[in-house]
Amino acid sequence: MNVCMFARSLPAHSMGGMELHIETLSKELVKNGIKVTIITTLNPLGIEYENMSGVKIHYLKGTVPGKYQWGYYKQSAAMFMELHKKEKFDLIHSQSAGAYQILKNRINTQLNIPVIISLHGTSIDEIKTKLRLGFDLRSMLSLIKNLCNYIFLDRRFLQMCDTIIATSDSQVNTIAKYYGIAMNKLRLVYNGIDDELFVPNSLTDVMTQKLNIKPDDKVIVAVARLKKEKGIQNIISVLPMIKEKVPSVKLIVGGTGEYRKMLEKMAVRLGVSDRVVFLGRIEYKDLPDILNCSKIFVNSTIRENGYDLTIPQSMACGKPVVSSNVRSVFTVIENGKNGYIYERSNMNELKSIIIKLLLNETLQNEIGLLARKTVEDKLSLRSMAKNTIDVYKSVLEKRK
Repeated sequence: MNVCMFARSLPAHSMGGMELHIETLSKELVKNGIKVTIITTLNPLGIEYENMSGVKIHYLKGTVPGKYQWGYYKQSAAMFMELHKKEKFDLIHSQSAGAYQILKNRINTQLNIPVIISLHGTSIDEIKTKLRLGFDLRSMLSLIKNLCNYIFLDRRFLQMCDTIIATSDSQVNTIAKYYGIAMNKLRLVYNGIDDELFVPNSLTDVMTQKLNIKPDDKVIVAVARLKKEKGIQNIISVLPMIKEKVPSVKLIVGGTGEYRKMLEKMAVRLGVSDRVVFLGRIEYKDLPDILNCSKIFVNSTIRENGYDLTIPQSMACGKPVVSSNVRSVFTVIENGKNGYIYERSNMNELKSIIIKLLLNETLQNEIGLLARKTVEDKLSLRSMAKNTIDVYKSVLEKRK
């Protein structure tokens, strides 16, 4: 089976959840005998082509790295036509709106090639997030853009494809309700992570020294893009109260973004700057060690989207995860059993859960064991690849 995948962004552009998902899925598909070619935007280093563990990647000159725009859509369709003459693709897999031009120009219909779309979020999710965060000029413009996308682009785009892959239980309902997609056109494939890389490990001396962790420190880890919608400010806001009960608490924040300066000022204002470490960008290879530094992992996002991959990654390391109640997280966490979910506006609940876990090592271990088992049972790369291949086969079978 020969698949052409369209994506605006890969880890070469930015290290986010969607980018990591596309890379790890593609590599796992290749391991399972699927040929994968990816068409994406300009590589910041100027590379036009690379073979990554058998995945063939074409970067488009003259496009904006990691961004949807007219140049990308036009060139991606042209590149596909050029490659198809030699490759003879069986199927097109669009990561979000990556293959928009293929559907718009009905290239898939002309060539009789089915199109599958994996959604990593929707305009509806973005609209709900913007309404929740409040308004300034920037957020108003973003809200208007997402409304226009929803009304004029997304519905038509989704209805033109053969199958849509949703990544969480709640996303299935959102797509069916707001986009008028029949349930028989929807397939559920959970995003998986490498449970052989993310494993419970003892804290290394190197990482202890790097993060200045003392033997008695009770470490909380949070990893996200540093934007307001990711909610790191919520963890910092309750840190003074946690410190009263757990004086040795330490918060380690990984990630980059424009909100970092505000978060640093907030920590100073609340008198907890000595208990907060901002790591900046984290290399993927270092992430398991950093997660293993923690007693618990906190995901305090305000944004409606698919569950962040850092959640199952932390769970695979045997760490209890405390997450806000964005709908997708219920796919991964069973509250009070393999993790904890709190009402996103209830900071008192967030504080209480963190204190309870930090003061109870037995509870940490019990939750962590069940968290690890959850990942092994349904959130591994193996499961994700198998289920994706099943979708591919099903779609191709319908075309016979």
